[in-house]
Amino acid sequence: MSILDNPTKRLALDSHKVGESIALLPNQLTQVLDDIKKQPKLKLSRPINKIVVNGMGGSNLGARLIASILAEKLPLPLLIEPGYTVPGYVDRETLYIISSYSGTTEEPLSVIPELKKRHCQIATITADSPNNPLAHLARHNNWPAYIFDPRYNPCEQPRLGLGYATFGLLGLLHQLQLYPWDIKIARQLVKELTKLNETWLPEKPTNKNKAKELATKLYGRQIWLVGPDCLNGNLHILRNQLNETAKNLANYLTVPELNHYAMEGLSFPPNLPDTIIILSFKVKGLPQRLERRLYLTDKIFKQNKLPVLTYETRSPSHLGAALEILAFGSWLSYYLGLLNGVDPAKIPWVDLFKKELA
Repeated sequence: MSILDNPTKRLALDSHKVGESIALLPNQLTQVLDDIKKQPKLKLSRPINKIVVNGMGGSNLGARLIASILAEKLPLPLLIEPGYTVPGYVDRETLYIISSYSGTTEEPLSVIPELKKRHCQIATITADSPNNPLAHLARHNNWPAYIFDPRYNPCEQPRLGLGYATFGLLGLLHQLQLYPWDIKIARQLVKELTKLNETWLPEKPTNKNKAKELATKLYGRQIWLVGPDCLNGNLHILRNQLNETAKNLANYLTVPELNHYAMEGLSFPPNLPDTIIILSFKVKGLPQRLERRLYLTDKIFKQNKLPVLTYETRSPSHLGAALEILAFGSWLSYYLGLLNGVDPAKIPWVDLFKKELA
């Protein structure tokens, strides 16, 4: 019996409750919606013309998803600028959101003095804990903030608390009256996601579980994720999760951009078809021209003898499709990690790097 269908072996490897956190993604999303309902409207001290998010690793993934999937609906530019430096365009007309799950990440915390110098407005997204300096600063300075109780992320890894990161950002923008979010529709999307998520749970055997089945087919390969540009955030997230959770090398390309360069790199090295596999994502409601590009892109991959697997989302809503891929991709990386025989929570190379950097 595969480890994927053996609960004893699975739980022995997953000692930090990664699977439990993934299963609770809909609960995270519902919690954010309930929190929004309880909180009063937030206010900015003056108008802004752009939004910048500084968060590292898992703490910027929610912003990436929102920036790409809602690009045509967001009334202001939403820019992700992680790191120690503040771009020159950040000024008093900027809402600068510091996103740090732990509240202790050094890069975004380091820019606060520069932000104050430039008189930009600061907001935060972070987990509530007694040793969280970012939460303390937000309360002390009365910054607009979404400070959440991470009770539905028992494994405590930021990359698995993405319900808080995605809806948390949307909720913060909604409370600041920067994005007219329909909460009723959001609840319906979560309801639909909850049903879908049940089909990927560990209790569902491989022959009835699309996430397990696909993980089995991806096993032993370097993975290229491909999809339309509206999924840029999703593909970035899944790339990160495959690397961190499954310890499996992965990268991503988006259409139409890849059509202008990447296809010419498929000829070499000669053993490429033996090492790489394509996972191609499809969503409903795309412009016909973009659908045609996606079809031809897969065709060219196959003509170059690269294996291509496809995942088609069920939701007619692009935000619903993004949430679906968020949940499915989390399960996919989890199951692939189990097949690789690794603890899906541990990140030994990242931890070693941080230790030597200190």
